[in-house]
Amino acid sequence: QLKIVFAHIALADKGNWTCEAPDEGLHSKSLDLIVYQKITFTENATVMTVKEGDKATILCEVKGEPQPNVTWHFNGQPISTGAADDSKFRILADGLLINKVTQNDTGEYACRAYQVNSIASDMQERTVLMKIE
Repeated sequence: QLKIVFAHIALADKGNWTCEAPDEGLHSKSLDLIVYQKITFTENATVMTVKEGDKATILCEVKGEPQPNVTWHFNGQPISTGAADDSKFRILADGLLINKVTQNDTGEYACRAYQVNSIASDMQERTVLMKIE
């Protein structure tokens, strides 16, 4: 019986593995190893202060395997974004850009990361309180 035993799994281990018996290639077994990594966030500020009229970027760097999907919420409500450069909100690869900040933008911003795979689902959230001066 052929078997591969992994003592510790890392993301670098994912991919195709082949186990071959010492019989000149008569017996072998291949498998695709899928490695899942739970959602993690890079630590960033939880409170930020921005001057009225400026642009603000709220950072939210998310890692996981498969790569998590990210949605943004403001005071509990989903944020709708536009594709144009002049839209109020723009989702970036590592955060949220808010153009022309006003007093109405004061509040709690939530970065929600979702991950769904064949083993389990996960959702994690990080919040930032933004104050306007």
